[in-house]
Amino acid sequence: MIFRFLRILLPVTILMALLLVYPLFAWTNPEQTKAIIASGIISFVNIFLGMLSIEFSMDKSTQVFMNSVFGGMVLRMFLVLGVMFALILLGFDKLSLALSLMGFYVVYVIMEITYVVKELDKRNAESKRKSTNPVYKAIKKMDFPIE
Repeated sequence: MIFRFLRILLPVTILMALLLVYPLFAWTNPEQTKAIIASGIISFVNIFLGMLSIEFSMDKSTQVFMNSVFGGMVLRMFLVLGVMFALILLGFDKLSLALSLMGFYVVYVIMEITYVVKELDKRNAESKRKSTNPVYKAIKKMDFPIE
């Protein structure tokens, strides 16, 4: 499933980069450009780590899923906070870094939520299809390993 998410993530990232090329170099100074690019990288890594967390817990129990997703979210937020703090200490433009990070974060989170909801719907539909299939029920009663 991670490869399916990457097939969505990479084109969106490339599209955002292409849309930002001209404004970045025409309307910003080099310090702002550097900060915006850094925030894009931070957001990309953040969303990728989030998807790894979701992938790990998708087929687990609800408790494991919630702990993994929300615990991972807290850890990722502290990681982003630490990296932001380090970049500010290194002299990156604070306003450009913060605002562009929020923009990238919103785009990536919308994409992540949409993907997870569609994937959960797909899995629920498949499990419902299996549970209503009479052949599947008969085989399951016989205790054959079918999966």
